[in-house]
Amino acid sequence: MMPNYEEVFTRRFGGGKRTYYLDVKKDTNGERYIVISESTRKDGDRKMRNRVMVWKEDFEALFDCMAEMEEFLGLIPDDEEEEHEEGDEEEVVRAS
Repeated sequence: MMPNYEEVFTRRFGGGKRTYYLDVKKDTNGERYIVISESTRKDGDRKMRNRVMVWKEDFEALFDCMAEMEEFLGLIPDDEEEEHEEGDEEEVVRAS
């Protein structure tokens, strides 16, 4: 039986007990979607896999949230952060 999707793009990262996968897939209607997966080793060779699928209508919200998280965690260099803040109209409130 053929799968009902086509894998378009994939990236893997992590190691040790956890490996993460970011996949872009295309369904039978040609619509692209994102699959975020975590594969965890349990009790020797047994693996557990968790997945989240994000559909096209939610891409922008996902990427906006990821950019906010990146900024909050301090992963954006200071010079890029200043450029980003100049164009922001929305105030970001951070928890202490």
